Amino acid sequence: MNASNKCTVLAKQITVRRVGGQCLKAAREHSKERGIPVNAVWVEALERGLGVSEDKPRNGLEALAGDSDFGAEWTGYLEELRQVNPEDWK
Repeated sequence: MNASNKCTVLAKQITVRRVGGQCLKAAREHSKERGIPVNAVWVEALERGLGVSEDKPRNGLEALAGDSDFGAEWTGYLEELRQVNPEDWK
């Protein structure tokens, strides 16, 4: 059972007070953009913040990354970059 499932299985209702206006606004925006309840946004944020989510941390730049194919030349260049020279680590 993964950590996220543990949180779901042991789910309890809680009250969180003194949530700042920016946080509330951001949660509502995320909720609307993703078509999920605000509560789901809060639960995901808590799980990520507490380190019990399986989601990888994000820096917000994934929208800029794209998934374009730059061709064989670029793929070959990336493959070259992935090679590790053991002499560099001595």
